[in-house]
Amino acid sequence: MKDIKETKHTIYISTGIRENKCQLCNFKFNEYTKLTEKINHYIKEHNYVILHVGQQTGRELSTDEPYQDTVAILAID
Repeated sequence: MKDIKETKHTIYISTGIRENKCQLCNFKFNEYTKLTEKINHYIKEHNYVILHVGQQTGRELSTDEPYQDTVAILAID
Protein backbone atom coordinates (compact mmCIF):
# COMPACT_ATOMS: atom_id res chain seq x y z
CA MET A 1 0.00 0.00 0.00
CA LYS A 2 1.29 3.40 -0.86
CA ASP A 3 -0.80 5.51 1.48
CA ILE A 4 -3.69 4.66 3.82
CA LYS A 5 -5.69 7.44 2.14
CA GLU A 6 -5.72 5.38 -1.05
CA THR A 7 -7.48 2.46 0.65
CA LYS A 8 -10.65 1.57 -1.24
CA HIS A 9 -11.97 -1.26 0.91
CA THR A 10 -11.23 -2.95 4.22
CA ILE A 11 -12.25 -6.34 5.54
CA TYR A 12 -12.48 -7.34 9.20
CA ILE A 13 -12.15 -11.03 10.03
CA SER A 14 -12.02 -12.65 13.43
CA THR A 15 -11.72 -16.00 15.15
CA GLY A 16 -14.96 -15.08 16.93
CA ILE A 17 -16.95 -14.62 13.73
CA ARG A 18 -17.65 -17.86 11.92
CA GLU A 19 -17.73 -16.66 8.33
CA ASN A 20 -18.62 -19.47 6.00
CA LYS A 21 -17.73 -17.68 2.79
CA CYS A 22 -15.47 -15.01 1.35
CA GLN A 23 -17.04 -11.55 1.43
CA LEU A 24 -15.93 -10.93 -2.16
CA CYS A 25 -16.22 -14.10 -4.23
CA ASN A 26 -18.41 -16.38 -2.10
CA PHE A 27 -15.59 -18.95 -1.82
CA LYS A 28 -16.79 -21.32 0.89
CA PHE A 29 -14.77 -21.75 4.06
CA ASN A 30 -15.58 -24.74 6.21
CA GLU A 31 -15.99 -24.73 9.98
CA TYR A 32 -12.36 -25.83 10.41
CA THR A 33 -10.82 -23.07 8.26
CA LYS A 34 -8.21 -21.25 10.31
CA LEU A 35 -7.92 -17.47 10.45
CA THR A 36 -4.56 -17.68 8.64
CA GLU A 37 -6.16 -19.58 5.77
CA LYS A 38 -8.84 -16.90 5.45
CA ILE A 39 -6.18 -14.16 5.48
CA ASN A 40 -4.20 -16.03 2.82
CA HIS A 41 -7.30 -16.35 0.64
CA TYR A 42 -7.84 -12.57 0.63
CA ILE A 43 -4.14 -11.92 -0.04
CA LYS A 44 -3.69 -14.50 -2.81
CA GLU A 45 -7.07 -14.30 -4.52
CA HIS A 46 -7.98 -10.62 -4.08
CA ASN A 47 -4.63 -8.83 -3.57
CA TYR A 48 -5.47 -7.53 -0.10
CA VAL A 49 -2.73 -6.56 2.33
CA ILE A 50 -2.68 -6.84 6.11
CA LEU A 51 -3.22 -3.61 8.01
CA HIS A 52 -3.48 -5.11 11.48
CA VAL A 53 -3.53 -8.42 13.33
CA GLY A 54 -4.21 -8.37 17.05
CA GLN A 55 -6.45 -9.28 19.95
CA GLN A 56 -9.96 -8.15 20.75
CA THR A 57 -11.52 -8.54 24.17
CA GLY A 58 -15.25 -8.61 24.86
CA ARG A 59 -17.88 -10.15 27.10
CA GLU A 60 -20.27 -12.99 26.37
CA LEU A 61 -23.82 -11.64 26.32
CA SER A 62 -25.36 -14.63 28.05
CA THR A 63 -22.77 -15.13 30.82
CA ASP A 64 -20.91 -11.81 30.97
CA GLU A 65 -17.67 -13.83 30.91
CA PRO A 66 -14.71 -12.21 29.13
CA TYR A 67 -13.36 -13.65 25.89
CA GLN A 68 -10.55 -12.88 23.47
CA ASP A 69 -10.49 -13.25 19.72
CA THR A 70 -7.73 -12.77 17.19
CA VAL A 71 -8.72 -10.23 14.57
CA ALA A 72 -7.29 -9.13 11.25
CA ILE A 73 -7.99 -6.05 9.18
CA LEU A 74 -7.13 -6.33 5.50
CA ALA A 75 -7.23 -3.61 2.84
CA ILE A 76 -6.95 -3.05 -0.87
CA ASP A 77 -5.96 0.14 -2.64
